[in-house]
Amino acid sequence: MLEEYLYDIGYSEEQIKSFQKIYPPALYSEATLLYNLKNLYHFFRRNGIEKKEFAEITMTIPSIILDSIENIKIKIQELNSIGFSKLDTFYMIKSYPYILKISNNKIKNQMERLENLSFTKNSIVPLLAKCPSIIRMDSSLLQKKIQFLIDFGYSKKETILIFTTAPSLFEKSITMLQKEMDEFHQIGFHKTDIIKTTTILPELLLHSSNVLKTKFDTLMKYGYTEMDIVQIVKKVPFLLKDIYLEQIEVRLEYLISLGFNEEDIILITCNNPYIFFYSNESIISKIQALGSLGYLLEDILKLLKNLPILFGYSEETIKEKIKYYQIILVDPITSNNSKILMFPLSLIKERVQYLEKRKIKYTEENLFLDDITFDKKYNITRDNLLKGEY
Repeated sequence: MLEEYLYDIGYSEEQIKSFQKIYPPALYSEATLLYNLKNLYHFFRRNGIEKKEFAEITMTIPSIILDSIENIKIKIQELNSIGFSKLDTFYMIKSYPYILKISNNKIKNQMERLENLSFTKNSIVPLLAKCPSIIRMDSSLLQKKIQFLIDFGYSKKETILIFTTAPSLFEKSITMLQKEMDEFHQIGFHKTDIIKTTTILPELLLHSSNVLKTKFDTLMKYGYTEMDIVQIVKKVPFLLKDIYLEQIEVRLEYLISLGFNEEDIILITCNNPYIFFYSNESIISKIQALGSLGYLLEDILKLLKNLPILFGYSEETIKEKIKYYQIILVDPITSNNSKILMFPLSLIKERVQYLEKRKIKYTEENLFLDDITFDKKYNITRDNLLKGEY
């Protein structure tokens, strides 16, 4: 009857064999074990523990079957009293059943040690709730892992943030942490890139290459190379956040629907990956703004392909520049040099006035020189131009 019940509540054959070795019939009454097991099972099920999770808990700490429910409730209340919510407590029991056998004094002492290592009081409870095995770790080992990141180049603040966000990093050996850093180097990240990216998404330090490949599977399917993805992540590591990753395919499909081909899209997004953050409405509004000036869609798409940064400009700024350039007989869309739209309009207006004052004919070639070349050729600095000191 006991064996049948174990099957019914999710124990595997291997677990049942182990259970029978731990509680041989010659030493333990089947009726008592069955009674205790049923009470314990129903208690945990009422608190969100699934069948397989219950089996894992009892296999990890088999003595729990002989404990009274009241003793377990007292332990849970004790954990509540030092800041762990009911939800935290049962998550900890699922992920680290040994928590039921660790004294509150030991937990409190470890919380104090974590505070001494610069973790804030408010962060320690969620940190231990996510990774309760830290409770049993030696504080000197915790310190060594913190120091490893600091020695690598992270600030103390960044290091504490990383371990707070991904506390299971404490379970990784320093050798494994070094291996993750090496993997980043191998796929093209420099030290500063690694620090910036992993501070935003610390889980990358748990399994860097797998996370990157998994998170950017959509891009790989669209033809992006691993190096393309590395360059995108370097520029905008926030793209690794799930809230933005979820929008990648939507954005790619929308760009295709506008008339860009896949090759164009890879080029555009590698040059300006912030496009993944823009809404479809924002993108179409740029195109409509240019269309309102009388340009064909084909010319607009070509312009945006050549100058992807324009996706981030306001419609009014783009229109103002184009209208002014049209007045002075320079069309940035039909021109072969679309980069003239990158120049501040205030600077170009001053250059026009300066050249007119000196009776020099302005052209596309001399209006859009870089600051140093313009100064050498016409003997005036950018600052003096903008101040009107001529």
